[in-house]
Amino acid sequence: MATLSRPQNAKELFNLRHSSLRNAVERIFGIVKKRFKMFREANDFPIKFQGQIATAICVLHNFIRTHDPEDIVNLDDAELEEVPRSRSALVQEPSVVGISACEAREAAERRDRIAEDMWVKYQAVLRSRGR
Repeated sequence: MATLSRPQNAKELFNLRHSSLRNAVERIFGIVKKRFKMFREANDFPIKFQGQIATAICVLHNFIRTHDPEDIVNLDDAELEEVPRSRSALVQEPSVVGISACEAREAAERRDRIAEDMWVKYQAVLRSRGR
């Protein structure tokens, strides 16, 4: 069994947490797509309503889970959308069309501030645990 190494810097910690969050979100989408067939194909609803539909479907799903805990959506791992697993996939900068260089720079600076803040807090937790 391979042992997981701790992140060595702010960027690695950010990428690890970002990847973990993305995996959780992808799993949620897989569950909702399995339960509600309308998410498996494109629809003809106006774009301004599509976000509201997604929100309503998630509320409905949560309602079902709360009031019928025995209701289980069977989801095989094969049905999940593929998520990049390699380190190289995590550190590549996404290409985004339609944003200015200034917006891209501001977003990168914000991401870096978040990563540094995570790193400082992570180091404090490790110190408090004597590691």
